[in-house]
Amino acid sequence: MGLMTIDYKKPTKYTRSFAERIEFLLWATCTPGKSSEEITPKFNALCVEHSPLDVIRKPINEIKNILKDYKIGQYTRISKAWDSIGKDCIGGQKIASGKFLKYAPRDHFTIIPGLGMKTASFFVMSTRKWEEVAALDTHILKWLTREFPMFEIPKVTPTNKHRYRQVEALFVGAASMLTKPDGQPYTCAELDLAIWKEFSNNN
Repeated sequence: MGLMTIDYKKPTKYTRSFAERIEFLLWATCTPGKSSEEITPKFNALCVEHSPLDVIRKPINEIKNILKDYKIGQYTRISKAWDSIGKDCIGGQKIASGKFLKYAPRDHFTIIPGLGMKTASFFVMSTRKWEEVAALDTHILKWLTREFPMFEIPKVTPTNKHRYRQVEALFVGAASMLTKPDGQPYTCAELDLAIWKEFSNNN
């Protein structure tokens, strides 16, 4: 196996190198609508054979062909996202730069084609320690429905940014009040993972 592979069960890591952040962002663009368990081995196989940084610098039709070689799926959406990550600037910074990946606000990530609030939130939350955001996936929405029965929680990820932020505020507020078994506060990423594990075990 290559030196860098994604472990979908442990997405949170704040000390990633530049190359690891790029790889993680590319992986995050592949997971919407798919099982991480299914897509991650295919993505890791791609990264063993190809340097992610080299792939995103290729012409878009070559990117699409590489995605097809590894049966990643959603070829048009993902090739557009990877092409943009490899070549575009947002807010005067190259997306494929350490500075952008470490410090750009979440909303800048949503400018990348095919990247919504959930994927952008997941990326910043998993790579930066105290980001107060939520990746509103089904497990989080189920948990919020259970914990906040007085609120109307959507069953699927809101596509409206304003609605997304309203629901997200409940999760961020909960993360700030709850403590881990060792008495330390949760980061949003840690609470997300704890909820994911709880719901995975219940299935």
